[in-house]
Amino acid sequence: MRIHIIGSTHQTATPDTLRGILDLLTADRADEVTIDSRFFGYLIQHDMAPSGVRTYPLSGTIDTDLMVCIGGDGTFLRGAKLVAGTQAGIIGLNSGHLGFLSSMQPDVLSSYWDEIRSGGAQVDERATLEAVVTSPEGKVLHQGIALNEVSIIRRDILSMIRVTTKVCGQWMVDYQADGVLVSTPTGSSAYALSVGGPLVHPDCSTLLIVPIAPHSLTMRPILIPDSMTVDFEISSRSGTFAIALDGRGKDFPDNCKVTVRKSDRTVRVLHTSGYQYFDNLRKKLMWGADSRTADSDGGEVSQSY
Repeated sequence: MRIHIIGSTHQTATPDTLRGILDLLTADRADEVTIDSRFFGYLIQHDMAPSGVRTYPLSGTIDTDLMVCIGGDGTFLRGAKLVAGTQAGIIGLNSGHLGFLSSMQPDVLSSYWDEIRSGGAQVDERATLEAVVTSPEGKVLHQGIALNEVSIIRRDILSMIRVTTKVCGQWMVDYQADGVLVSTPTGSSAYALSVGGPLVHPDCSTLLIVPIAPHSLTMRPILIPDSMTVDFEISSRSGTFAIALDGRGKDFPDNCKVTVRKSDRTVRVLHTSGYQYFDNLRKKLMWGADSRTADSDGGEVSQSY
């Protein structure tokens, strides 16, 4: 098996936990194990680097069978882009903060490792977005994919931007706001949720358009079929705007157009047999929790992997 490991250099996992994970992942000498060079440098610095592994920088698409992400959701999002559109599975070991995507706790990996290696894990195909920024002459200036969301955001901190929005060529609305984002169902529990969007089950074939701090209360989130294409034209006092794909952004002048559509590249997220989506909502987002009791059901909160 070919295993690629990507990790955060801001770890909350203890050194013993990290060593245990790395020992497990590198135990079978028949496996081809690679580690991203930045994380490997962190492991060397903390005297935890395993022997017999290869390293290389993160870029493009990685040819592997399994991507293991050790960190939080940001680490998972970086890993997801590297295996999007491939047959590689990806698992997230939460050694960060919330860990909604990186839902597996590191100390349970050993209990499910044989299941993952044998192909017995749940496979969850997650949709991604493609974003293209073009100049007025139609030249492609920027292109990329996102698992969570594509955000268009103001650069001038003192004034709003106007975002003319068209869906399949038809004018939908002009947003006057701090920005607007397009989210996948996966991303509905991330930035979209924090600006007032609904939770959307990852099996739904939809895109979610959510304004960011709109000037008018009538500007509400909207769900559209994921077969539709969304075009944005931006006007701002500063003459620039930012576009962010899963939180990684670049600035562009107002006269550029942004097109967002569902990508043909999916991400194969692996879960153990004990994983349940709604269980994860309750545990990670405290969904339906009643602060007056131990949990909303009056019983013990079940564990999510």
